[in-house]
Amino acid sequence: MKKESFLFIFAGFVLGSSITFVTIKTIDQYKEKESQRRTVASTQDQNLSIEDMNEEKHFEMMQNFIKSAKENPQDIDSRITLGNIYYEKGKFKEAIYWYEEALKIDPKNTEILVDLGASYRSEDPKKSIEFFDRALSIDPKKQQALYNKVVVYLFDLKDIASAKESLKNLEAHYPQFPMLNEIKKEIEAAEIEK
Repeated sequence: MKKESFLFIFAGFVLGSSITFVTIKTIDQYKEKESQRRTVASTQDQNLSIEDMNEEKHFEMMQNFIKSAKENPQDIDSRITLGNIYYEKGKFKEAIYWYEEALKIDPKNTEILVDLGASYRSEDPKKSIEFFDRALSIDPKKQQALYNKVVVYLFDLKDIASAKESLKNLEAHYPQFPMLNEIKKEIEAAEIEK
């Protein structure tokens, strides 16, 4: 396993947990609305879990989110949910589209800014940093933005000096951050390799 993979396990866990929570909650809301619309529905259909959701139901759910987003210009939740689902599937261009649509509604939403930064990471790491910086300009203590900046500077941009500076900011706000020692070791190793 690559070192950067290990570091992103934590970041992925945090992001994945929140995305999974939102997705599960949204799927549950969708299922509830569907079961209310259907007068004759079996108990088994009403208790459909994510694992049991077939492609047809998943497609139908996605279409409903897209329809809701298009019909309701202020429906930020559908846009964020679509961004989260596409991000989870590794479809970053689609995720970016929906996160940017959500950002038009709430331009100061730090969660969306961090998600956009994470989505841009593989395609344009500098743009990724821009989104983390925007989130930090709104909330200077935004933990995930602080951490992601260190990781992107270190592994993607190979900018050790900026990674160290970003680490100082992270450590100043979160001295007990679980990955702090690990990321310090990674920076030290990168300096030795240089």
